[in-house]
Amino acid sequence: MAKELGTGALLLRDGPLRVSHESHNPVLIRIALACKEKEIGLAGISKRSTATWGGGHPLLPAVFGFAQAQAIKTPWWIRIDPAILDHAAFSQWQHGGMYIACLHPRSKGPLKIEIPVGTTNANEIMDRLAGCSADGRIPGYPYPLFDAHRTVALTEEIVEQVRGDLLGRLAEAGIDRQTYEILFKDYHDEFARY
Repeated sequence: MAKELGTGALLLRDGPLRVSHESHNPVLIRIALACKEKEIGLAGISKRSTATWGGGHPLLPAVFGFAQAQAIKTPWWIRIDPAILDHAAFSQWQHGGMYIACLHPRSKGPLKIEIPVGTTNANEIMDRLAGCSADGRIPGYPYPLFDAHRTVALTEEIVEQVRGDLLGRLAEAGIDRQTYEILFKDYHDEFARY
């Protein structure tokens, strides 16, 4: 998308601007460089975060609670200094500065938003995010990401078809059901049966 978008566009990533494995890092670097070269705004949007501060206090509810207590009007955002965090996950592959934001008065809660380190127009990007977060379906969540989620959602029927196809191909390759379960079993499937 970064190659196809025009100058001044906004590219949203579902999730942080970091990767959890070194093999993915070059891809994210290429995306960030393409956005920088074409002056495309880039933001990573996360609905949840495990970030904590002050010895284990969850960051998102703490910031949200403070904003509510101070009656700060939405939209609002605040840059988070990484020094206050208890730890940083995969900091060696981190490409974004962290913000906590509430983009609409009817938001159910804040978002963690990451913008590339060194970005000089973070406020402009946040303003644009707020501008596309007033959709009545999920106020406070940028509607382009919501529409992307809906486009790629896998129905239960599709999941079962893929699972059946996979099991069939594994059986053809000589892998029996027990070996499959040892290698790939998801205990959540078992939990869901009860």
